[in-house]
Amino acid sequence: MSRGPQNAPQALSSGAEVLRPLSGYSGCDVLLMRQGESLFVRKVSGSRDYNDRLLRQMQEQETFSRYENRPFGVPRIFGSGHLDARFYFDSQYVPSRDLISFISDSDHFEIAKMLRKLQEIIVFFQRTPHRTSACSLLDYCRDKVESVAALIEVSEGEELAGFRWILDRLQRSDHAEATLSHADLTLENILIDASGRLWLIDFLDSSYSHYWLSIAKTFQDLEGHWFTLRNHPEPIPASKLLPVRRQWDRLVAEIDPRYGEFHYLLLALMLFRIVPYAKGRTDGLEERLRQRVRGFLQTQIARLEKESR
Repeated sequence: MSRGPQNAPQALSSGAEVLRPLSGYSGCDVLLMRQGESLFVRKVSGSRDYNDRLLRQMQEQETFSRYENRPFGVPRIFGSGHLDARFYFDSQYVPSRDLISFISDSDHFEIAKMLRKLQEIIVFFQRTPHRTSACSLLDYCRDKVESVAALIEVSEGEELAGFRWILDRLQRSDHAEATLSHADLTLENILIDASGRLWLIDFLDSSYSHYWLSIAKTFQDLEGHWFTLRNHPEPIPASKLLPVRRQWDRLVAEIDPRYGEFHYLLLALMLFRIVPYAKGRTDGLEERLRQRVRGFLQTQIARLEKESR
């Protein structure tokens, strides 16, 4: 979904100009810019309060770019600064299309090759230790649920009860040590260029890093259908989406079959995290998100109850 700039700052006085807004749902303005014959992408904080977080996201992107032998591209960062008291940074523009568009108009063979490349990225995350985190995976999930509930001013209800019940039941199963992870690995944040190389963009900061969270983010689109809620301009036909999701299920199981035990909890959490951004909208997005969250929680609860019999 393309957005127009919200109070977009003026281009640099050196002659850079705004060509058009790029898609985004992060509270930032993402702009395609031109200076002379060169194109680049500028990401601008949506408010002064978001400046520090966008700075951390830039630093995360720089960190990813320094990993050697990584099976994916990372856009180079050219510079950063402040305009109208809002932080921004400029990075390489990669001519490409996102994976939703790629899947929408590619055949089964091309999609299968792409999914194998995505599997290689997740395996790279799995094998790359991350800096020590102060919490475990389930502690992170619990903290995130409570923080989202506070943002949307909910202290009880079906979603919170479901999350709390599941987290209590799974607590003994939490042996996940921190690994490298892209905190927002939606299909829109995975680009494929003309040579078939995958590029990752929009590196969000996170208090905990584990490759299961990256896997769950991919399912946010493939099973949670987030891109349809966002009205992506090139939606994947339902007849094609289900086989792709099933194939990705199998590839994820090859990486780590334990992920499946946590899948619907993590998928529900991914969508629940978006609810504060949808609160107050008049298009019904908040309720549609929460309906899907409740559905995934019910599936996770049913699985846990079946296993305990």
